[in-house]
Amino acid sequence: MAIMEYRTSWWLTVVRILYFAPFYAMGIFYKKILEKYVDRIPSVVYFAIVFAAKLMIFLHYKTRLAYTPAWCNDFNQGPVMPIIIGFLGIALWMRIATIMEPVLGRKKWINLLADNTFSIMENQFFGFLLVKVAFGTIANGTKLFLKFDWSRCKSDIWWYYMPKDVEQTKILYLLAAIFVALLIQWILTQVKKMGKNIFLYVRQ
Repeated sequence: MAIMEYRTSWWLTVVRILYFAPFYAMGIFYKKILEKYVDRIPSVVYFAIVFAAKLMIFLHYKTRLAYTPAWCNDFNQGPVMPIIIGFLGIALWMRIATIMEPVLGRKKWINLLADNTFSIMENQFFGFLLVKVAFGTIANGTKLFLKFDWSRCKSDIWWYYMPKDVEQTKILYLLAAIFVALLIQWILTQVKKMGKNIFLYVRQ
């Protein structure tokens, strides 16, 4: 459907769902059936299999394959290869996570991020916007950030202002996105608790 240009308006929602459905199904299958077998494979052998598969794909297509499921606009190698590439990427990071888990798995800040990934994905752009507005406000009252463009800030969600074009200032956007998302999730959690307590009190 994506290759046939059915990826605009509500069609994009349909195509996204169809693209991610195999990953959802495979996740369930992996958890219930495959995990106990895959975890027994030594990491050297495991990585060798993943990298060999990626290398064969690279040699066949003579380019690194990467896809953007958000827009489903670059499935140039047909409908199967985006799924295979996705599976290989997930397989790689699952083993890396397994190796790192004993070291980082008990860190509170790691679990805080892991338990709130939905909120971070949903609210990250609000954090980005707050950083832009902060830069713009400072630009209005001082001679700093003279190149700040309010029109682009208001009209282009993908525009990011970096003082003096220093790429490292992007870390401010990242930190703000995470902090704001976690704050919103905390507020929602408190509201849910209050609502639950009120409901229980009324029932009594």
